[in-house]
Parts: sequence; C-alpha cells; structure tokens
Amino acid sequence: MPACAAEDAMPVAAILLTSVVTGIFCAMFAGIVDPVTDALAMWVVIGLAFASGFTGSLFAQLVLKRKT
Repeated sequence: MPACAAEDAMPVAAILLTSVVTGIFCAMFAGIVDPVTDALAMWVVIGLAFASGFTGSLFAQLVLKRKT
C-alpha cells in the first residue's frame, strides 16, 4: 500500500494555483530588485533569489490559506 493515499494528495488545481501565485510574487519582486542587482555581487543576487522564492511561497500559502 502506498505511503500517501489519494485522499491525502492536494488537488492539481490547488498546486497550480499556489505555483501561479508564487510566480507572480517572484516576478514582481524581480521587477523591484532588478535596478539594483547590476551593482551587487553574485552571492547577494543568489540570496535575493532565495528570499524571493521563500517569501513568495509563504505569501501564496497565506493568501490561499493552504498548507503544503
């Protein structure tokens, strides 16, 4: 028997919606950060990318009131 039953799985629509909301957040974040990234070191840009993904995921979960 599989470890994760079909009833426990998140619906595909919910997964896609969370991904779209996260993508929109990250796109807006990139648009705001873009003007200053030319003057930053690569490690700072990598840190900003992490912050964008992390906060985007939190934002999507809060907006959709869903736990993944």
